[in-house]
Amino acid sequence: MSFAAGASGGFAAFTGAMELFGAESEDVQEAQKKLQAAIAIATGVQAIQNAVQKQSAIMLGISRLQMAALSKAQVYNRLVTMQGTKATLAATIAQIRMFFWRWHWLRLWGL
Repeated sequence: MSFAAGASGGFAAFTGAMELFGAESEDVQEAQKKLQAAIAIATGVQAIQNAVQKQSAIMLGISRLQMAALSKAQVYNRLVTMQGTKATLAATIAQIRMFFWRWHWLRLWGL
């Protein structure tokens, strides 16, 4: 973008010099029209660049939010997995106790 701004600035200096040194009025007017067109193009390109940069910033913000949400989801997934592991372990211990209790009861009664 700085190239377009620099080029239009250089063109403005050129048309100013033409007018200062007494160039033909029609030539100066034609050069000024081209200058205005170059400035309009540069302004339009700058506006497009600004819009793209804003959109890029928005997309970067959305990406950061997605990463934060993913991180939280992974933390909750680990917690749920740990709780599931604890529950499985507790159920296994309860089953083992129940087996030994029944075995002891059957042995005690001679069955």
